Amino acid sequence: MTILPIIFDNPIFLREFRRRMRGRSMAVFLTVYVGLLCGVSFLILSVQSAALDPGQSQNFLSQISSIGRSAFVSVVSIQALLVLMAAPSITAGMITAERERQTFDFLRVTTLRPVAFVAGGLISTMLYVLLVLLCALPVLCVPFLYGGMSPEEVVGWFAILLGASLALCSVGLYLSSVRDKTRSAQGAMITITLVAFFGGFFAALRWAAIAGTASLTAPLWTPLPLFGGALVVSGWIVVAGGGVFLSGLMIVMACRKLYEPEARSLSYTQFLIAAALVMGGLMAKDWGGVAPDTAIVWLWTGGALLFAAAMIFCAARMRTGDDLWRLKRVLVPLRWIDESLFYMMLLSALWVAASWQYVYSGGAKIDEAAFGLGLAAIIAAMMLLATMARILSITVANRRAMTKGLMAAAIVLWLAAPAVLSRAAGMGNASHPALVAAARISPFFAVAEWMEASGGAAAGGAGPSAAGGGPSAAGSASARNWRAFPGSGVTLAYAVAALTGFLVSLPLYARRARSYPWE
Repeated sequence: MTILPIIFDNPIFLREFRRRMRGRSMAVFLTVYVGLLCGVSFLILSVQSAALDPGQSQNFLSQISSIGRSAFVSVVSIQALLVLMAAPSITAGMITAERERQTFDFLRVTTLRPVAFVAGGLISTMLYVLLVLLCALPVLCVPFLYGGMSPEEVVGWFAILLGASLALCSVGLYLSSVRDKTRSAQGAMITITLVAFFGGFFAALRWAAIAGTASLTAPLWTPLPLFGGALVVSGWIVVAGGGVFLSGLMIVMACRKLYEPEARSLSYTQFLIAAALVMGGLMAKDWGGVAPDTAIVWLWTGGALLFAAAMIFCAARMRTGDDLWRLKRVLVPLRWIDESLFYMMLLSALWVAASWQYVYSGGAKIDEAAFGLGLAAIIAAMMLLATMARILSITVANRRAMTKGLMAAAIVLWLAAPAVLSRAAGMGNASHPALVAAARISPFFAVAEWMEASGGAAAGGAGPSAAGGGPSAAGSASARNWRAFPGSGVTLAYAVAALTGFLVSLPLYARRARSYPWE
């Protein structure tokens, strides 16, 4: 199905678009919405204009500019509140409402494909969001006359709100495809929206504290060099592009889950493409300027991707009739191979190759030994998680409960508990050795400790040598004494446990493969 039939010959799109755009409710909402924006702008402009002091001729223009900027920020804030809270709640109940009305089964027996259903609901909602944003443009023109903002900021905020609403609406569609009740899906959507808002707010506070500026939105307008300065883009372009990427990922996942709730969220090829885009974006951002802080982000992001792959592929079961079953039905030797664990090994090998290119992209001032040990620690821990998920998916009947329990245990063991222990260890004047050692059970916290501890030495000249581009003398010395890193024995323990789990899972999978109806 091509793009034009999905839009113009889509019954879901036509139904949702007509139902949302026709009637008095839409006209009343837009009238109240534009009236609220006009009232807020008029109030701010009137109050602050009355406080102007024409006697201060030097600061008079700056006072006018501050009035326009205050009105602009207020209008954009109201837009963000309405768009980012209302639109995702609409999509979060789009599929669950069909189930509650008991009309979803009728849709399944039609020729309507999942991509048409998901695209119809998303496009109709996004047209509604676009209309709401466009209705506010005349109001934004008034504070724009006062000055205080550039045309790039107006376009940038419009693109950011559109990209954020696209991403959140797509997340809402995915939640609606995997949940049974509208209230449950909308509650989860509101929680995700609030977490994303406060996460972005505290990240902006952190950046402002590091940069020494009082503006929380300065990163959005700061030029960001990519590929070592070969390409320079503004921060708002990266944010909007991230929203489009997340939207595409959620749309693919919603399409796979719509008619088959037990299907894997992504195929092997789809996950590989998504992981390559994420790691490629990080590599482009840090190309030629790798530092300990950016190396920690690289390692944590790669670990998060391996964690997601373990939960998607290793905790799932092959079902009769799916794409993997059809492949193994034709190729008999593949029936006895547990491809999910080998796929995890392939992802780990590709990540190691990308990490080598990342470190030696030029001018890296990090300790190669600490980076390599952190890479090994995260891979070993994620392979242990993958083998445990594979063994439990074969032996435990309730796969959904097993997946949730294993995910919760990993989050508590590797994130929540080490964070509490690290916080408790640093409350006194000196860190408590027992708490610090307990926190190292998490590969993520161990990696952060190793990279931060080696950052000072690496900045003094550890990185690649200027002559040959290979490891420096400091890095080579560290590589010969990798056991000196605190908590490095945890990496070896994870590796041994992962290998043991892999050997145990092979006969279990082979025995289960014999029970599949291949013919």
